Amino acid sequence: MKHIKYLILALSLTTGTDAFSVDVKPHAATTQKELDYILEGNKLYNQQRYAQAEQMYRKALESAPASDAAKYNLAAALMHQTVYADGKTEGKPIDEAKALLNQSSHSNTDKGIAEKSYYNLGNINFLEKNFAGAVDAYKNALRINPENEATRQNLMLALKELEKQQQNQNNQNQDQNKDQDKDKDKDQNKDNKDQKENQDNKDNQNQDQNNQNQQQQQQQPRQGGISDANAEKILKTMENEEAMTRKRVEGQKSKEKKAGVRITDKPW
Repeated sequence: MKHIKYLILALSLTTGTDAFSVDVKPHAATTQKELDYILEGNKLYNQQRYAQAEQMYRKALESAPASDAAKYNLAAALMHQTVYADGKTEGKPIDEAKALLNQSSHSNTDKGIAEKSYYNLGNINFLEKNFAGAVDAYKNALRINPENEATRQNLMLALKELEKQQQNQNNQNQDQNKDQDKDKDKDQNKDNKDQKENQDNKDNQNQDQNNQNQQQQQQQPRQGGISDANAEKILKTMENEEAMTRKRVEGQKSKEKKAGVRITDKPW
């Protein structure tokens, strides 16, 4: 990857007496033990014996807890054992490295250490895909040293990755909103369908109840103990009997007429 070239550049160590001040003289808080431990650690570091170098830098910090040089160099040794060893940034070593770099980035005794601390913070954030944090760190490094081309290149890379990350996030949010709208429409359609089915069921139940009521009314007896159905049946029977009676009378009259019988309503 293109940015790896620049990330490696950040691991230049503060060496010798120029680790402590910009005028190449140890500052007032420096002890001889601190200086000896840092020089021994740098030797081990340059031999790529980062774990042993780490121990020397820790001893330097025990001797001088405020030493920005020891903090920065210890962070660099920890980074080499984590970030640059396997490309990963998980775990306590890298968390400790970030904490140390945050402290050394505020160095008032050596602006070079402060610049490199911000630079390496940018590198760690970049690898962790915290591109916004990387941009801020690189900008802080450039404020201290505007001429550092490696920092400028890394800043441009971080800005591009941040833009892509934000665009991807916006696309994901839009897709999520679309999915939510689809789910909402589905739920609304389902509710409408359920309401229609409930109304249809209610209408059917009302119709069934009306039919049942009509049947019950037809079967209920009228006053006097005769139901509508029985009354209709009796009326039909009476009509049939009356028709049969008329038919018999007419038949009888027809026979008498044929027999020459005179029918009168007066006596002889």
